[in-house]
Amino acid sequence: MKTFKRSLLIYMILGVLISYAFGWVDLINNEWLTGNVITDLYKSVTYYFGWVLIYWWLYIVVGSVILAILTTASYTLYRRLSKK
Repeated sequence: MKTFKRSLLIYMILGVLISYAFGWVDLINNEWLTGNVITDLYKSVTYYFGWVLIYWWLYIVVGSVILAILTTASYTLYRRLSKK
């Protein structure tokens, strides 16, 4: 259970970071950024929570759970096979 919780947290963080990066690329392609760092950071965070996270939170959660299950199962299998 400890491995599952750790891997779930890691995959959730990775999912959020990857989706934030894709949101940032979308802002760049739509030319919504002004060049001011503070304004651009504010726009990217509001865009992420207002548009990206609303539509992609289920994919992030389900993908993280599936990857955490696969990681835990493979680690458990490896541990059992290496004891023999």
